[in-house]
Amino acid sequence: EEVFGCRFAQARVRLVDYPDEPELEVKLLLDTLHTESPSLPRDQNEKMYQEILADYAHLTKKAERNAEMRKDPYLNALQIKFAYALTCHKAQGGQWQAVFVDHGFIKPDEPVGGEFARWLYTAITRASERLFLLNFQRRLLDSGEVVEED
Repeated sequence: EEVFGCRFAQARVRLVDYPDEPELEVKLLLDTLHTESPSLPRDQNEKMYQEILADYAHLTKKAERNAEMRKDPYLNALQIKFAYALTCHKAQGGQWQAVFVDHGFIKPDEPVGGEFARWLYTAITRASERLFLLNFQRRLLDSGEVVEED
């Protein structure tokens, strides 16, 4: 839906790290998907805020208006990005708490020196806390052991 000069979608999400938690109904702000910045640019955010504020103009008490606005689904919409699609090249200079490195696209018999080593170094050093190696061949793991968490 398009309101307040922005595009929104309704979604059901679940927290994969908390499988016992129920799904959440959320509103997504789609405009942030293609912005260069991590969130809606300041001018667009201010414009949207002012338009939403106008919807609450009938509430004369500031505290009451603010309380209602804090519950507004559009003002609280999740500003989402295509983080899963970030390439290793684009990630240079950035760092994330958790990084998933998928080796699945590399052929089993492909050499692992030079360019691959530089790519892997960049990918590994983007993680500040946790690194997840997906689809890695046993021959690339020093001990040959794969550690799996429950």
